[in-house]
Amino acid sequence: MRIGAMMPPAEVRTRRDRLKQLRAFCEVMRVDGVSRAAEVLGSSQPAVSNYVRTLEADLGTALFFRQHGRLLPTPYGRHFYRLAVPLVEGLLRLPSLFEEEHFNESFEVLRIGVGQYSGGLLLPRIVRQLQERLPQVRIQLRTGTGAERLAWLRSFELDVVVTAMAATPPDVEFFPVVNSDVVLVTPKDHPLGARKRVLLTDLDGQPMVVPRARTQIRTILNVMFGMYGMRPNVALEVDRWDAMINHVAVGTGIALVPDLSVDERMPVCKVPVKHDFNTRIYGVAVRRDQLRGLAARKFLEIVGADIVRGAGDT
Repeated sequence: MRIGAMMPPAEVRTRRDRLKQLRAFCEVMRVDGVSRAAEVLGSSQPAVSNYVRTLEADLGTALFFRQHGRLLPTPYGRHFYRLAVPLVEGLLRLPSLFEEEHFNESFEVLRIGVGQYSGGLLLPRIVRQLQERLPQVRIQLRTGTGAERLAWLRSFELDVVVTAMAATPPDVEFFPVVNSDVVLVTPKDHPLGARKRVLLTDLDGQPMVVPRARTQIRTILNVMFGMYGMRPNVALEVDRWDAMINHVAVGTGIALVPDLSVDERMPVCKVPVKHDFNTRIYGVAVRRDQLRGLAARKFLEIVGADIVRGAGDT
């Protein structure tokens, strides 16, 4: 079609509805169902279904298998979703990004993913500094496993993830903030607390306060003990490092925790542990293809300042 020529009415209508079609498709993929997608979009189930079918007709391929009332993505659907999500997210955020760039204002919500452990270790100081710089920004925290947080980040449900990461996926940027080795914490009167260093074999049979089952940290702990043919003698399962240390202080057991989780004022002994595992690297992850708003950019600036400050302190 030559420039300046009028488009047929059907083509105008298709272009006007394209964003609605893409949003409907992406929400059906994200929440795994038409009814839930309709609730999120404030629309009706027939309208969402129609948008998806029209999009499929325009593309000339099926994006979903329809089985017993369920929509299951086809290989084409999964591939198209990876292409569509950044486009939809970018279009929806254009007005707020324009305001931030030209009027230096931001009223956005910064969505941060944290773990039961990593959030408490890194986030409070960063959030405090962010609120001082951008008091109008609202912060939403979402807690999940490492795999869940990466999935939410990839589906644009989160802007930033606080995590420990050994290997960085190609679609993610990781900004390391701090390294933390594993240390043993014991009650003040515990015999191991007087040691300069302990071996994992020294902990065999000792009552231990451990992270809850089916977490990444607990899995690592089980592997560490398994290398020596041991199993942790679990006295108590707890969700947070500070809670674990508090239970150690009152004599429930001993615990292995990241060094940076132990405040010198805590009434426990801290002992280095000789082991064959890599130091955990805690930091912040974002999508490489992300259109970053003002709050996300300031968040990363603060993280960068912490990295520089940490390097100068060593």
